[in-house]
Amino acid sequence: MIEFFNHYSAFITIPGIIVLLIAMLPIKGKRKQIPAYVVAAIVAISAVFILRPGSSTVANEVEVHTIIASGSPVS
Repeated sequence: MIEFFNHYSAFITIPGIIVLLIAMLPIKGKRKQIPAYVVAAIVAISAVFILRPGSSTVANEVEVHTIIASGSPVS
């Protein structure tokens, strides 16, 4: 369970913070709250898609450490 949260912490935390910040805005009236919450949901979902991990060219952990030790970025 800890490994799951460690791997997906930014994926979970950043959209959550966006939604919480929008929810804390002092918006009066239901007619103004609904669009604000819709925008928050869209921004949060966009953040999830932007932060999704992509495919890697590295096969295993040893290769990652070798690339990092050489000073090159891991892709």
